[in-house]
Amino acid sequence: MSGVRGATILLLTVALAAFTFGCSDGGGGGAAGSGGTAGSGGSGGDGGMGGGGMGGVSGIEANFATSLHSTRVGMETWYDADNGGFEVLTNVPYDELICNGCHDKAANPDWTEPTCGDCHGADDKHLKAETCFGCHGRQRAERANGNALNDVHIDDVDDDGMDGPAKLGCNDCHSADDMHGDGNVYASMLEQGAIDADCGQEGCHTAVTPSGYHTDDHADVACSTCHTEAVVSCINCHFDQEVDDPASGKRANRQVHNWKFLVKYQGEYRPATIMTLAYNRARAGDDRGAHPDDPDPTDLKKTWAVIAPYYAHTVTKAATDGIACTDCHAGFGDGKMKTLCDAIATGTLKLLDWDELATPPMQTGASGLIPVPPDYEDVFRIDYVTWNGSAWEFFEEGPDVFHMGTGITGAGDDTLGRELTQAEFEKLCPP
Repeated sequence: MSGVRGATILLLTVALAAFTFGCSDGGGGGAAGSGGTAGSGGSGGDGGMGGGGMGGVSGIEANFATSLHSTRVGMETWYDADNGGFEVLTNVPYDELICNGCHDKAANPDWTEPTCGDCHGADDKHLKAETCFGCHGRQRAERANGNALNDVHIDDVDDDGMDGPAKLGCNDCHSADDMHGDGNVYASMLEQGAIDADCGQEGCHTAVTPSGYHTDDHADVACSTCHTEAVVSCINCHFDQEVDDPASGKRANRQVHNWKFLVKYQGEYRPATIMTLAYNRARAGDDRGAHPDDPDPTDLKKTWAVIAPYYAHTVTKAATDGIACTDCHAGFGDGKMKTLCDAIATGTLKLLDWDELATPPMQTGASGLIPVPPDYEDVFRIDYVTWNGSAWEFFEEGPDVFHMGTGITGAGDDTLGRELTQAEFEKLCPP
């Protein structure tokens, strides 16, 4: 694995997933009406921040107009029916969703335009992670659930919520181009060039001595595959509520942070996360009918899942110190990967299993590194639940549709992430 190869840091996302559709803990979106604008703006003299200087105010302003922090189209890209997104199952236009208040400026021209003051102001608030966390929920979740407290870059030894002895903030890795745009238009933060943060930038990890796992055998394995502890996954977002009662905000069943999926992304093996959504078209008041591209219009219970590349800010030395070959390659003998490969070989791997008697009721059926096999749509099975107004209850096993970056219009083979080929999968799970 090459230290020079960048683990493209996906902190500054207005999409996914992300994931995708964001990760809300109890219904919070952006902070004080500035959701989706973290990192926007910039004053003269910011050039060089994080190693990506852009010059004066005029350059920043010109580029910011086309940046993802300004256009906020990433989430819509993944939701759009034309790209195989969840809209195919819901038939709900994106401009009717609560997400678009932060993530679709074109559909909401009256929504407060992003300004420098959203992230810049007195006491250098743009240099504080807490400012970015106002919009970047997954990164906030990483810090809150304890994973990122062990991150070697932001270790919080004093437990005071501030950056630890490494003294690294978001801007130390994310350049001004990441924050303000580079003048190009991107449909997703996962497009090549949208984020230029790199493990080898600024002289941090420019050379890794070929030893141990850092060999040519791992030259196409991104640093983040082995050097991150886990990813955050938002499980079972209750989409009905977002459509029928937008004032209540998002509601997800739980967050999972004891796994990371393995996909192929821009030529490398990379970690990915998963997000699952449920939607009940049979509920009262839904008279939209089926979308023309709905694969089964007669099925009114809709379940969907998306798998997409994701960089987790959970980098720990301990995450690599204890790795054995058997954790990633079943061919070396019994171990974590052997157990997982055996489960996949049976034809069904239950990623999420609903058990009302368990704590929590939604249990994960796998942990650690989970390779995404070529037939993942048949192998990966997920239990879905619905919110009845006072509690979660079983909905159905699914999903009806899986979504990956290969479904995005114009995406190349692994431009936005894809499942492993059989040959790639067999490097981890030999036949």
